[in-house]
This record gives sequence, structure tokens and C-alpha cells, in this order.
Amino acid sequence: MQNLNTILLQFDIPPGTYEWDFIQAGLINSTYKIYSIGGGNSYLLQQINTNIFTEPERISRNVAIISNYLKHHFPDYLFGHFIPSKTGNTLVVDNGNTWRMQPFFENTYSINTIQTVEQAELTAYEFARFSAMLSNLDSSTLTPAIHDFHNLELRWNQFLAALKSASEERLATAQNEIVTLHNFQHLVGMYTDIVSNKLLPLRIIHADTKINNILFDVATHRPLCIIDYDTIMPGYFISDLGDMLRTMLCIGDENCNDKKQLLIRNDFYHAIIRGYKNGMDGIWSSLEDRYVDYAGQFMTYMQALRFLTDYLNQDIYYKINYETHNLDRAKNQIYFLNQLSSL
Repeated sequence: MQNLNTILLQFDIPPGTYEWDFIQAGLINSTYKIYSIGGGNSYLLQQINTNIFTEPERISRNVAIISNYLKHHFPDYLFGHFIPSKTGNTLVVDNGNTWRMQPFFENTYSINTIQTVEQAELTAYEFARFSAMLSNLDSSTLTPAIHDFHNLELRWNQFLAALKSASEERLATAQNEIVTLHNFQHLVGMYTDIVSNKLLPLRIIHADTKINNILFDVATHRPLCIIDYDTIMPGYFISDLGDMLRTMLCIGDENCNDKKQLLIRNDFYHAIIRGYKNGMDGIWSSLEDRYVDYAGQFMTYMQALRFLTDYLNQDIYYKINYETHNLDRAKNQIYFLNQLSSL
């Protein structure tokens, strides 16, 4: 492991005054908690995975814009403003690795699984509140860190391309799933219609609304703020609401091998929608109301396409633990999608 002292020095933290622990959570960046030996402030230091986020400057620029806006309009909101180095830059490049630092929020915790209906509603409210607070900030000032991140038309075209190049063996193994995804192609048409005809307002969204991107207060157990700002970008509410519905409505996840754990909890469904709409109070539009049921199907279908496309492409994107892992992930998303479409 690289000696972190050289990185900390560039953030004006002298050697010997701080220690660090590696934080296991997170699948993309490498994160360390930096804490003072003498009991001072703690920080989060992250090495950015530039294979995924190829232009980390975009993230820094986006966060700086949001940070300045929140400091001026919502100064009490808990936000992990990036800390500048001694040169004034929030990014430090050392030996080809890119680093950034932000405050560590004490007396908070995160969870990996939604356990109660109240948690579901409060979490949805918190993600929506973030978008609502930024509703008067021009979304065009932000630049997506990942191009076409939630572009369903692109994911569909990638799937079609994979069908042409896949091996006969994998095409045969995935035949049922291929047919099912073709049967849901109307979801792509709806997305194209939304974008082409500007049917939904473009908002600043989080774009990765999993439960572990919320910090809870250790005393009240209520959500305090969102974290993980890498994917904050202009987008549509269907991304944020849709990914919450995709990831919070059942006990299991895409890697689950027990279909009973992939059953939708209807009370959670209504709680998430209720919480999100309440969090968007004052800016929620009647147009958005028409696409609430579409949101979960949109994100679940897109993830099914991505898993099956990767399987057909010989597993070049997602890490797998066995040969049909991506195929099984796609099957789980399709199982969930079938439930969503019948609600």
C-alpha cells in the first residue's frame, strides 16, 4: 500500500499526528478514515478509481458548485465539502493515483439493508430533499462524471450489439432472458419519448440512491444527509426514485439465490413513493406523477440489460464469482421486473 503520509502532507497534515483505517465499504474507490492521535478532527481520504471516473476533475467541479450553493442557501445542511490541498486544489495526484479529502461526520452510521417501512420513507424523503434544495441551481452547470450513465436507449443498443457478437453457447443459455427483455422493449420507447419530447423536468439528481449512501444519526436513527457525490448530475427523477425501488423493495439483491427474498414488499413500495413525493414538495410536477410507476421498471430493466449484455460479452465489466453469475443477476432483475409490471 502506498504510504499515505505523502498524501496527507499535501493536505497539510503532518506525519505522526494522524493514523488511518481502511474502510471496507464501497465497490469503486478506496477509502480511509483519517483520525487524529490527539483527538482532533477526522477525515475521509479517498483514492479515486480513475478507470471508472476517468475525469475526476468533473466530480470536483460539480461538488464545488453544489458546495458553494449549499453554503449560501442552506448553510446548516450537512455536506461533505471537499477539502483543498496546500496548492488549493481538491485533487492530489501522486504516483499516478488521484486523491481527495473531506470531513468525516462523527456520530453517524450507514446501513446496507432497509429494515423498516419508516426507514424506507425517510430515506426516500432525504434523497428527494437534496434534489429539492438544489432546484434553483441551474442543472446545466454540472457535467456528468460518467457519460450516458442512465441512458436506457444506449443500454438497449449495447444489448443488441452483444447479441450479434455473442457465442452460440451463451446465446442458447440466455435464450429465455433474451426473449423476455425484448418483450419489455416498450420501456425503451417510453424513455426515448421522455427525452425527445422533454416530458419531464431536468433536475439535479444523486443517481446512486442506494440505502448505504445515506448517513443516519446515532441518537435519533433518522437520516441526516446523503453521501457519495460522484454521480450527482442533471437527470430525471425516474433515476433516483427508480433505483430506490429497485434496491429497497425486497430483502435480497441481484446476487440473491433465493427467490423468496426477491418478493416485493408492497408497503415499502408505497412508503418510498410517499417519502419521495413529500421530499419534493413544492417542486413536484403533475408530469412527474404520471411516471411514478415507470420509474422502478425503468431502472430494473436497465440493470437487467446491463447484466445480460455483460454475460453475452464474456463478463468484461462486472466482477463475477462463477461463469453464469451475470446471467443469474439478469434473471433476478427480470423476476423483480415482472413483479413491478404487475403492480
